[in-house]
Amino acid sequence: MYFQTYQNGYSGLLHLKEVLLVTILLDGVTTIILSVSQLSVWNPAIPRPNANSHDGYALTKAVHARFIPLVQFLLARRASPGHKAGLAVMVAIRQKDLALVRMLIEREGRGTGTAKKRKLEDRVQVNPEMLKVAVKCDARDIVTYLTQEKGCIPDLRTLHILTP
Repeated sequence: MYFQTYQNGYSGLLHLKEVLLVTILLDGVTTIILSVSQLSVWNPAIPRPNANSHDGYALTKAVHARFIPLVQFLLARRASPGHKAGLAVMVAIRQKDLALVRMLIEREGRGTGTAKKRKLEDRVQVNPEMLKVAVKCDARDIVTYLTQEKGCIPDLRTLHILTP
């Protein structure tokens, strides 16, 4: 299968073994993210796709749309949820989606067979601002996760909001 591409005035054909195209609308301009590992021919004149381009806009937009397959796709291609002070995580917190917050913060350890999962470093460091957003949104499960599992210590203003 061939796919016509346009980038910075360059036009070319790419041969794809399998088609995995994800289209994102970025300010009226359609951007296509390709799985680079699936390309059989890569033209050096075309820069490789960067999942962190535009300061993590694609990941934040996917989180906002609750498009889980796209979030997983971008995280697998090393998109960082830490851009813009963790905006993608803040959006997930405002949506009160604990599973999505966990997906954005924690990395998955790959174990073989009955082996334990390895403890890997988090993708983004949890901060008191994230905790404050969770408290303001009354997302109690996320507050519990951030304080007890991630060890985030609330600041005085957040404690003041917590106490009735």
